Amino acid sequence: MHNEIVAGDEFKLRCKTGNKVLLICPPAYDFRLAWSYWHYPTGLLQLGNWLLQKKKEVRLIDCLHTKR
Repeated sequence: MHNEIVAGDEFKLRCKTGNKVLLICPPAYDFRLAWSYWHYPTGLLQLGNWLLQKKKEVRLIDCLHTKR
């Protein structure tokens, strides 16, 4: 198993053969804004929904999520 970043058309091509996808919303630090209180990974959620429709197993790690 290789760990690599795959994007665009290559991602779509590989999704045809693989069954598992891990989506990661990376941590961000900005002392001016409280990102974690208002930022939601909507793009990743939409991508995850598309993958679920393609019968893939999807997991999302949201590194910005905080307990509210």
